[in-house]
Amino acid sequence: MSPDATPAPLAWAASTASKPESRTDAALLDAAAVLLGEIGERNLTIDQVAERAGRSRMTVFRRFGSREELITATYRRELRQVIESVTAAAESTSTVLDRVELLLSHFLDSATGNPVSVALIRGEPDALVKATRGGPKFSAQRWMEELCASLLIDEKLDKPLTAEDAQFTSELIMRLVFSLMLLPTAALEESRASRRDFIRKVAERIVAS
Repeated sequence: MSPDATPAPLAWAASTASKPESRTDAALLDAAAVLLGEIGERNLTIDQVAERAGRSRMTVFRRFGSREELITATYRRELRQVIESVTAAAESTSTVLDRVELLLSHFLDSATGNPVSVALIRGEPDALVKATRGGPKFSAQRWMEELCASLLIDEKLDKPLTAEDAQFTSELIMRLVFSLMLLPTAALEESRASRRDFIRKVAERIVAS
């Protein structure tokens, strides 16, 4: 196995590792996710989350510290679920092209099928951009770029990318994904066949670059 094909320790690995949630935390995060999908981030209040979860306002603050931390924790959990799903699905691919196609398709399907991301895309794109870029504690873009890179240097692939090429390709994939989330092309919405064909062509262009 060449050095380039050896997955480096990833920052997201520890952050995204599934950790047991208490019933209270699960209830609060479930409530926050539902409300974010219904009314968006801007209108979300601690009182609404507490009421929906059947907990007190003080419990929310005691578990998460602030409204902002609760929202970040909710985004983190939603993204963790996507990461786990993508990682499992990637096992079915054996070429870089197929894996790039899978990453594009899975990320776009997750974005358009998740009520939280749909609400942000339609009503609060600025909040989506903020969560994507993130900060030191959480950055959706950084998490997913590192995930993509790790999957593209996977030694199980027929011809895995070098670490440098994987990083470049991962950045390109994520920029395209977020661009298509905010400004979807007609080909993604016409039919399943046109969507599949479009994503395949994009994947071919990315790999060829």
